[in-house]
This record gives sequence, structure tokens and C-alpha cells, in this order.
Amino acid sequence: MKRFLLLCTPLIIVAAAASAQSVVVRSGEHETFTRLVMKLKGGADWSIRRSNRLARIDIDQPEIRFNTEEVFQRIPRKRLLGLTQEGKGAPLELALNCNCEVEGFVQSGDYLVIDIGDPKPVDFRLHPVVLPSDVGSYRFNLGRGNAQASPPVGGGRRHVEPTIPSDPTPPGKSRGGVVVGHGLSEQRLLAQIQRAASQGLLTPVMQLNPRDADPVPKNTDPVRSPSRPDKPQINIATTTVIDRDMPGVASVIDQFARQHECLPSEFVSISDWGDDRPFAEQVSQHRVQLFEEFDEVNAAAVTTLAKTYLHFGFGPEARAVLGLLPERDQKTDVLLVLADVLDDRRVAPDGLFTGQSGCPSGLALWSALAQPDQVEETDADAVLQSFSHLPRHLRQQLGPRLSRQFNGLGQHDLASGILRAVDRSTDTIGPSHDLAAAEIETATGHTEAAVEKMEKVVATDSEFSPEALIKLIDAHEAKRRPLRPDMPELAGAYAAEHRLGELGTDLLRVHAVSLAMVGRFDEAFQALAGISDPGTEVARDSGTNSVLDLLTDNADDVTFLTFVLPRAKSGGTAVSAPLDIRIAERLLALGFAEQAYAILDHAKSRPLSEKDRLLRAEIALANGLPHRAMIEVLNLTSREASEIRARAMRANGDFETAGQVLLEAERPEIAARNLWLGDAWDRLPTTEDPRYTRLAELSAQLAKQIETDDASPPLADARTLLDDSLSTRSGIDEILGVLQVPGRLE
Repeated sequence: MKRFLLLCTPLIIVAAAASAQSVVVRSGEHETFTRLVMKLKGGADWSIRRSNRLARIDIDQPEIRFNTEEVFQRIPRKRLLGLTQEGKGAPLELALNCNCEVEGFVQSGDYLVIDIGDPKPVDFRLHPVVLPSDVGSYRFNLGRGNAQASPPVGGGRRHVEPTIPSDPTPPGKSRGGVVVGHGLSEQRLLAQIQRAASQGLLTPVMQLNPRDADPVPKNTDPVRSPSRPDKPQINIATTTVIDRDMPGVASVIDQFARQHECLPSEFVSISDWGDDRPFAEQVSQHRVQLFEEFDEVNAAAVTTLAKTYLHFGFGPEARAVLGLLPERDQKTDVLLVLADVLDDRRVAPDGLFTGQSGCPSGLALWSALAQPDQVEETDADAVLQSFSHLPRHLRQQLGPRLSRQFNGLGQHDLASGILRAVDRSTDTIGPSHDLAAAEIETATGHTEAAVEKMEKVVATDSEFSPEALIKLIDAHEAKRRPLRPDMPELAGAYAAEHRLGELGTDLLRVHAVSLAMVGRFDEAFQALAGISDPGTEVARDSGTNSVLDLLTDNADDVTFLTFVLPRAKSGGTAVSAPLDIRIAERLLALGFAEQAYAILDHAKSRPLSEKDRLLRAEIALANGLPHRAMIEVLNLTSREASEIRARAMRANGDFETAGQVLLEAERPEIAARNLWLGDAWDRLPTTEDPRYTRLAELSAQLAKQIETDDASPPLADARTLLDDSLSTRSGIDEILGVLQVPGRLE
């Protein structure tokens, strides 16, 4: 049975990955740009559209849903202000906080990378070129690819603009004391050289003042100066754009090649640095060899002992032993990096393992562990093979960490394969393994299994329990699952215990969220007020958004107004655009139109979506401002915008135009009512409900002027007026009867 489950597990994982529709958006902050990473299924087509401070990312997958919950846990709102998606399959809208540049590219065939970079400054530089004052008196001689010029005797230096005379002088003639030489051809050459000098492509090798220059020696090279060997000369070195830029390109290529040059695989063959003997026996054997005669350090024994420590997973001990070496080389530096990796210490981003993730050896594994944020083209097969060859204790130690790392990058299959390799090496599953498995279940859409594993980790009361509790509360909040009543107290206890640790801020955040999930909103906002230290702005904003979201969905009207109305006056923490809209909609439904508009007005700087503009128009109508409502829906062509535009016109008394707008929006029933109210009875559309057609006929009959015959006797006129009065009263009764039919159209 166990073998059957092992065989079926890969099929279950593949099927789960195929049915997943959610795409997790990862984020990372760099000095000059913010990076978003998302996985594309099957190499789908994508595009980026930009409009002012709004960028839209379209991915050709109709069932796609972007999961942006963890985006602002890693990055501030410096360049990216918010992310929204109107619905399933809709583009991902990026609200930018600057005139940033948005660029995208596909990495490793499956990952779409979006970089939001700082605006490039416009830099105009003037490159002054100083040439002799009397440029026209230069005589150029070309020899062996060098252009040389002989200056006149006397004269200063000045800036010269290249010009080509319109009236060339014949060769051998002079003009104004200037020797022209070969006429127009020579002057054109002069103009080109001046232009090249102004662009930085032509630079004088040396500058001499003819009056102060020493005489040229008699043995001057005649080839370099055949025309005037007895005069001082200015050598001019010419360069092209290729000559100027190629050294920089060559250095970049050389640096790229050095970064992607794989180190020898024996540098990281940690599996070969130990045997089956007990740890104490192997260590003692090498320790007695550390010092030779006269207490000199045995470098070979030091290296061997350090490798033994690394083989058994003791990073700090290996680092201490390597400190005995008087000199360090590349092999020693690699051992120090391995010691840091085993101890889970941060490694320098530009270290020895930079660019080693694609090497087909154990370097791919250790490069991924050393630099988790710089894994670009990881060789998955090399990682799995190298990991499977590790000693069993190292697989148990490093497996969960490595699995969580690749799962965070969207490589769920590789993360699952690493955990399976750990399972084959032990029968005991620890909390770190369960936490890694829970993250994979969450990423692949198996929320129930993920919650079960996270609850198991929380119950162990281990070092992984606080992190598991954070993910458990976030999972319940995302799916609107009920939370156990004791969870807020547990989160508060962990927050107090780890208040100075890395998880302290996140524990404070989930403590506030858990209080809101059980309906204790007053305590939730008090807990949010406790997140006030510098550097906790992202966690405070995220927690405030979650608590307000739960407040809008679950709180009663009095509680909702108690906490929302003060925010409508004073603003507060930045709230996401969809949440602002939902809060404003509920305020509008409760009759607080002005406060609803104030909520929407707090985020003036962000781009307004169509839904936002429609809600603003609704609020304007509720406040009795039809003109503002029409301004809000300018250039919108949707049916909802047309209905709002018609309602605004009707509020102004322009029923006829309102009916025409509704006709264009293909709403004939509502258009018929407005046209009837606007006395446009001849333009009523044909509808399934004939009531307004009948109302138009009755109204037309009642509008006819009563015609009397002057020749008829007064009694006959009175009888005619009485008959018309009876007919009018009958028509009015019929109109009122039609309008009082239940379910009449508005």
C-alpha cells in the first residue's frame, strides 16, 4: 500500500498543478528598481500597457487570478502603490507612485519578471572643444591613417563651429591671408574633423602654443610630418564609436563570463568528506594533526578537519577551524561560504557562488542555498541529484529550507521533489518538513490540507510554530474561514515573546487580524496602534487593510460607522482601491453620501478605475449634484455610465435627452418612460411592455386643443365641453390605472 501511495503521489501533484488557476505575485526590492515575478502557464502571451501612472499587465489566460497578498510584505510603497484585478482573467493593474519605467521579460521560459525602475534623469552635457583660432590656415596631410594639422604662427584658441563655405576658392588661391590648399574638399574635411571633435570622437594628443613651442628636432619623422618638418605640430588621435565603446562592452562580457564560469565540482563534494565511522572518531583523528613541530599549523589537517565538520553539518565549528590558516585561497573561501550556508547565515550577494546556479553539478545546489534571491537559471536535475547524494542528516537539515525557497519562486515541482527525497531518508517528519509541505499545498490550491499541516506545526510549540501561526491566520483570513476563539490569545502571546525578533511585526499584525476575525474590532484597532516602530509601515498598512476589510464585510452598521466615520474625516493609513470602493458603497447604502465621497477623495493621486468613477457619480447623484455626476462619467461608454448619465439628465429635468441616451445604451424600457415624461411621444421605442405606448396615445389625445364652432348655439357648445370633460377625465383615470399596475418600470 505504501508503494502504491508513493507511485501515485507524483500524479496527484501534477494534476493539482494543472488545475490551479491562482498565480502568486512575488516581489523584491532593489536599490534602483522594484521587481515582481509571476509564473506563466504554458508560455502564455503577455503584454504591458502604460497610461500615466497606471500600468496594465495582460496575460492570455482567461482563468487567471493574481494572488497579491504577499507583495507588500517584502517591498515598501516607494514605486508601486497598489495592485488590483477587476475579475478573473482581467489584467493586473499596477498603480505607480512615480513616473517609473515598467519593463518586462520572461525568465527561464515560465516566469514573467516585471521591473519598475526609477525614472531615468535627462542629462545634457556640453563637450567643449578648443581648437586654434585660425582653423582655416590648417593644412591637413593624411598618412598611415593619421590626420595631422600644422597650426599657424601666433593666435589664441577659441571655440569653432564647423561650417562649410558656399563659395569655394580655387586651389592655390588665398582668401584673407588664409591658405586654402585644395579648396572645398579640404574645407569639408576640416568641417568633418571639427564635428568629430565636438562629439568627442577626435581628441588632440597634445596642445602647444606656437609662440612658446620649442623647435622641432631635425630627426623628425618625415612620414608623420612631411609638409612642414620645421614647425611645431599638434597630433590628433581619431576614434570611432566602436573604438570608444568596445572596451566597456568587452569588460561587461568578460565579467559575465567570469560570473558564469563554473567552479570545480570537487570544491563542494561534501558527501565525500566523511565516512561511516562515528563523528567523534573522525574528528579526533584530524584534530591531533592540526599542529606540527614547533607548533606550526598543518594547513592540510585544518582543511580536512573543516571538511569533516561540514560533512556532519557543523558550520560554526568549521569556520572556527579555518581561522587557524595563515593564508586563504579560493578553496578556503568556498568552505567558509558552505559554513555560512549550513548555519543559515546571510551570504554576500556578489560572492563565489554568483552565477553558479546553472552549473550541472553540486554547485547548483549550494548556489541556490547561498543566494536564494539570485537564482536565475537553476538546473533542477542537478539540484535534485546533488541533494539526493547528500548524507541523510544533511538532507533532513537542508531539505525543508531548500523546498520552501523553490516553492517561493514558483517551482512547486522541484520543491515537492526535494521533500520526497527527505521522506526517503527518514521515517520521522519534523515541524519544518510539515511547514514546507503546507506552503506547497497552499501554493497549489489545496487549502484544506495546508491548514491541517499548519495547525499540526502550531501544536508542536517548536521554533517553527510562530511562522506557521502567521500563515495559518493569513490562510483563514484569505478564505474567510472561521477561526478558533483561542487563536487571538495565542497570537498575542507569540507577539509578546518575539517582539524583538524577525517575526515580531508580523505576529502583531496577525494578532490584530485574528481579533477582527472573531468580531473583536475594538481590540483589533488597539492592536494595530501598537505597530508603531520605524520600518513597520508595510505591516501596519497590511494589517489595517485586512481589519477594515473584515469590518466592512462582517460588522453591524453601528460598529462599522463607529470606526469608518472618523477615517472619512482624517484619512489615515493607505487603503487599497478595491477596499476604498467597498467602504464607500456601504456608506452610500447607509445614507452617508458625503462621507463616502470623502473616503474616495483621500486617494486623489492614484489612477481612477471605471468602477471608482461610477461610484463617485452615484455619490454625486445622492448628494444632489447631477452636473458633477456627468463629469465623473465623461468618456465612459459602458451601460452603467449611460444609465448614470440619463439619471443626471432626468435630475435636471431633461427627460427627452435622458431617454435618447438610454436608447443608445439599449435600455428601451427605461428609455420609454423618460421619453413619455419628456413629451416625446412620437419617438417611443417598441417594447415588450405595451403600457408606455398606451400612455403615449392617451397623452396625445389629452393634449389636443378643444375646438368649438362659433356658429353653434351656446347650449351646443356647453354640451361639447361637457363631453370633452368626460373624455378627459376618462383618459386621466386610464393613465392613473396604467401607472398603478404593480411592477411598473422606473
